[in-house]
Amino acid sequence: MSKNTSFKKYTGGLSQSISILNNVNALPNAPPVVNKFYSENFGGSSSNTTQPTTSYNHHLNPSIIKKTTTTTTSNSDAFAQNYHYHNITYYQGHSKQRYQQYHHQPNAVNPYFDEEAFFLQQEPYPEYIAATSSSVTDEIIPSTSASTPNETKKKIQYIGSRIYRKSTTTTTTSGPPSPNKNKIQREANQYGKRAFHTNLNTFASPGSINLSRAFSQESRTPQSIIVEYDDEFERKLAIITGPESQDENNNKWLIVDIHGMNKVVNSNQLTYQFSNESNDKRFNIDDAKQMQIDSANMISNLTTEDCDKMWRSFLQRKNVKITIKEASEHLFQSTDATALYSAYRFLYKNPLYFKHTSNLNFECRSLREVEELKHMGSEEKENILLDKLFLLKITNRLLVTNEERSLFYKQLRNNIMKEIKAMRPDIEITRDNLELDEQKDAERLGVFRQYALGMYSNLESRKRIYEAFFKPLGADDHLQAFRVARDLKLFKTQNIHLLRSMEEDMCHMKEEDKFKQIVEEARNSIMSASDPDSKIRKDLRHLTVFTIDEYPKTTEVDDGVSIEVKNGEYYIYVHIADVTRYIDQGSSIDKEAQKRVSSVYLPDIKFSMIAADLSANILSLSDLKENFSLTFSSKINSDGSLSEWDVFPAILGKVKKVDYSMADNIIENTVQAEPEVQQAFEHMVKVANLRFAFRMGKGATPPTLTPRPKVYVSDSEKNIEVSTTFEELVSPSRRLVQEFMIAANEIGGFYAHQHDIAVPYRGTRTVTTDLPPLLSNEEMQKILSLRTNLPEKDVCELVVDSNKKFYPIAGVCINQSPKFHQGIGSANYVQVTSPIRRYSDLMVHYQLKAQMRGEKQPFTWDEIQEMIFAIEPTTRAINSLQKKSERFWLLKYFEQNLTKSSNLNKYKALVLETRKNSVTSLDPNELPYTSELYLMESAFKTSVKSAQNRAAGNLVFVRVSSVSPYNDEITFEEA
Repeated sequence: MSKNTSFKKYTGGLSQSISILNNVNALPNAPPVVNKFYSENFGGSSSNTTQPTTSYNHHLNPSIIKKTTTTTTSNSDAFAQNYHYHNITYYQGHSKQRYQQYHHQPNAVNPYFDEEAFFLQQEPYPEYIAATSSSVTDEIIPSTSASTPNETKKKIQYIGSRIYRKSTTTTTTSGPPSPNKNKIQREANQYGKRAFHTNLNTFASPGSINLSRAFSQESRTPQSIIVEYDDEFERKLAIITGPESQDENNNKWLIVDIHGMNKVVNSNQLTYQFSNESNDKRFNIDDAKQMQIDSANMISNLTTEDCDKMWRSFLQRKNVKITIKEASEHLFQSTDATALYSAYRFLYKNPLYFKHTSNLNFECRSLREVEELKHMGSEEKENILLDKLFLLKITNRLLVTNEERSLFYKQLRNNIMKEIKAMRPDIEITRDNLELDEQKDAERLGVFRQYALGMYSNLESRKRIYEAFFKPLGADDHLQAFRVARDLKLFKTQNIHLLRSMEEDMCHMKEEDKFKQIVEEARNSIMSASDPDSKIRKDLRHLTVFTIDEYPKTTEVDDGVSIEVKNGEYYIYVHIADVTRYIDQGSSIDKEAQKRVSSVYLPDIKFSMIAADLSANILSLSDLKENFSLTFSSKINSDGSLSEWDVFPAILGKVKKVDYSMADNIIENTVQAEPEVQQAFEHMVKVANLRFAFRMGKGATPPTLTPRPKVYVSDSEKNIEVSTTFEELVSPSRRLVQEFMIAANEIGGFYAHQHDIAVPYRGTRTVTTDLPPLLSNEEMQKILSLRTNLPEKDVCELVVDSNKKFYPIAGVCINQSPKFHQGIGSANYVQVTSPIRRYSDLMVHYQLKAQMRGEKQPFTWDEIQEMIFAIEPTTRAINSLQKKSERFWLLKYFEQNLTKSSNLNKYKALVLETRKNSVTSLDPNELPYTSELYLMESAFKTSVKSAQNRAAGNLVFVRVSSVSPYNDEITFEEA
């Protein structure tokens, strides 16, 4: 097999060649009008009703053209930036060219390109110009070749497909001497194994035109070069106008395609190169366009019989290698530029007979190889037929679900049915053939969904999927493909990040029904099981237990808190739902929870680690039943430290549900509560403040006072509500719960260390526990005195001040023994407070319970370490999904306001900082400052260009100018 990977899809082996062999059965291209179907405001919304199109205007004054960088202008810069192949004047007797300067604008349209005339000639250029996945090096290196003075024809050079980065020498030759094989081998080893050939008329010794030198500042005669480039799914001809930059490592080039559109391509996208050596005639777009059309016509006149004859002819020689020159002479009796290019394309189009080898040569396949390919081809044709049948079902459903495009889909469906009949006349197409079957079509539906979601790395052949399914439907990118999939009702949500996760191995979403069935089968045994800890369970039914949470949103209540005062000393109790009372380690439910790792909370949906029917009812702490808990208790010393701690199973009776807002009102005395409740909250707040001060004194990281967004999405996904977490940051009841949970985790660490229980201790990579406090007493008291009803001015001051502060913290790691946790300020920290929502916490409960019962611990440290490593990737994926989903729905919220009403598209923003732009633009309208903003109502951070150097703390109004949730893009401007 060839080591050249640039064309391995076509010639890398038998199986890789089949898809090209059968490409003659490709589906019909969608009509041009289909392009507008899946691009109507789907890539994003904009506040402008129309987007202006910049034309390729040769009358522009170069002095007012906006540039992104300021560099010394050279001939190559002018050629790259002011490119046009018409109206260039040459002066005899001077080595330096003079030419009129015209502006080169990206994505502009060339006014000299006759689009109507082009499309009249475009028909013969079919699907044989195929795309490849090129792994070419960065940059072309050429060497100029001498030209004969009397030569009147346009001299064209072929520079092959390999793109060199740099060269130390160039070769000038006019005859055909033998190449220096050692030199070629050295260059091949350094840059890649593909040789170059220069003059196509004489096919001189290896050499090439150096693109970097052709467009360098020293070049007095900028080259006019036609190239073929890989445009993802097909190859096209274009003209290089120059490098994107003059950097010696530049690997990006400015080109103008045959449609007159300006683009930037990487060196590894350049797959074929021509060059004109003569100074009396320069290539222009018309030359490239004509060459492409002529080449298409030449190849269209060739048949399979012509290919077979050439193959048999070369196969009879002793040397089975074949060059493009030999192929051109055999096929066209010519070696001009178009003939050679056509031969090059024709050889790649026929991998059944010709295998690409190193350099620019091909090799005739043996008779045995060809027979094997033909046999495999019959299997591939069967796959193509199945693809067409699947596309027929897709088209038929779209015909029903999308009335707006029904005419197009009806025409496409008829075309596909004709093709199927042509391939297999015996197939009878009935209504059953036209309906998607979730089971029979599961494989292709999975591929279809993944492509629509842009998950190309999971696909074996992105190009084949595009050409088989999406190109006929007119979906040219993943956003248009996503629109098609939504029209097919394949997706139940707009959240593209959630949909991608559902295609991965996160079983929260994929196996919900299966888990419900497991729980249903185990329900009776769970409810009837006796308490395995009845002999050691303590009766705490005399204690009032407060479950403080966000009701009614919260359904999984896995913690409650209590406090007792004995002889003036405070004793706290943190009651954690006793999941191990009902679920045995190693049971089917436990194994499923281990696979899920944790619960997932998204703005639009929630997935429970343990099925909701169990987690929200039997396992949760409730005020409607007696509850079983694993309780963590401790005495709180006057300095906030812990002593006399203990861990034990308990039974609870007096459970009270309290919402956070109600708890804050009780603490701030804004509502009348029962004396017992009022007093309990006063004691708990005092203990929480002591614990907070104790941890800060140990060097714990202070809490951030910059609110985060809170996003709520209705079940129908039609209404999106956005608020901030400021109240959560300053809420005394939330701080109370946080401090009690941290204390419980510390108690769990103390208990495990004392009884030599294998648990995953959490710590940071710090070398000392004697860290200085990061907060002064004054700053700490200020935080403790904050309340939820602060005026806007005070909120702005807190956010600006918090934005200026940065507290470095070492990374968190899992340890076999206790290790200081800098963020928490604790030397014994084990997570134990969320066994319903985190499997690592449930695992610790199994370990603690085994010690209390006098049983062998179910997990050794090695097994725990292996388990932690196994669940870590899923944990990271869940955290990433939650962050991405929050941002997605935030952008949907801004898009919703942008499209509904201009009055809604106006937001109050707080200036966090302003900086002067480091790069000065030549555009007089370019604003000189950039302000970092914090949107007050949504806690969204962004930046806008500004004409003023606004001070931090100022308030401004901004609006969304454009937004695309699916591309994760949003732009604001001052209102």
